[in-house]
Amino acid sequence: KDDFSQAVNELMPGEDNLEDGAANEDLVVNTLENEVDVESELSKLDGLLEQVTSQTAKQQTSVQNQPVPSAPQPKPAGETKIEQPVIPENHVKNTQEERKMADVKIILPDGSAKEYAAGTTLGEAVKQLSNSLAKKVLAANVNGELTDLREELVDGSEVAFLTFEEDGGKHTLRHTASHILAQAVKRLWPEAKLAIGPAIDKGFYYDIDMEHTLTPEDLGKIEKEMSRIVKENLPITKSVMSRQEAIEFFKSKNEDYKVELIQDLPEDAVISCYSQGDFIDLCAGPHVASTGKVKAFKLQSIAGAYWRGDEKNKMLQRIYGTAFEKKEELDA
Repeated sequence: KDDFSQAVNELMPGEDNLEDGAANEDLVVNTLENEVDVESELSKLDGLLEQVTSQTAKQQTSVQNQPVPSAPQPKPAGETKIEQPVIPENHVKNTQEERKMADVKIILPDGSAKEYAAGTTLGEAVKQLSNSLAKKVLAANVNGELTDLREELVDGSEVAFLTFEEDGGKHTLRHTASHILAQAVKRLWPEAKLAIGPAIDKGFYYDIDMEHTLTPEDLGKIEKEMSRIVKENLPITKSVMSRQEAIEFFKSKNEDYKVELIQDLPEDAVISCYSQGDFIDLCAGPHVASTGKVKAFKLQSIAGAYWRGDEKNKMLQRIYGTAFEKKEELDA
């Protein structure tokens, strides 16, 4: 006990002030008990440390087991990767709206409105309305003007489709008949020069400059050639040229009257022509779809006519004729 007390005194300086050795023994016992509590706490801490260490080891093992992303491969020399653009959803929506805005609307005679894709022609529009109607329609009235079915729709326009029952339909069919007449004459007399060939109230005519003097017997020959052209059912197409291109073209055809007509037009005028087979004529139109539409016609007479109605000009030969949609109407 003395040795123990001495050791405690060495470890705990200042214990000289304690009253006696019994007090020293009590202090030492308390201290030892406290040391036992500290050891207990340290033991707990050691346990927690082991848990933390174990969890850390597991996490490291999990990370190690994850696949390591491969490093990007270098691109071959000269190769360029093109990224595909991502089109925003709102852009697609706007494009659809713009396409819808591009549609054109026309007003029919009954007041109803019909919408078509931009670029649709009058002929295509009537087919979408009714196939049976499209077979009868020859032209259209657009905002009060007689218009070729080959023309594109104009947004907001008032459109009436015309059959032979309407004056505009009759005019269009007979205008095409005049071109068939001119084509027949050129086949029979290639040197003939063509002047003008409009549709008129009861039919059509064509003014022609040629050395051969036409006789009533010639009308029969011309009609037979016209019938061949109708039977060929040649598609009639429209084309446009600049003023200068049209002048050069008709000069190459020795069509002096056509050249004079074009030269009277403004410098910036756009010239329209209609073709059927190997025949082409200067014309503002309109015309039917093909020569086969002119099923009933008759040449009626021959007369003289001054060029442009001026007696100072050359006298031309004028052939009059008429045309109908059906032979029964022609014979009536």
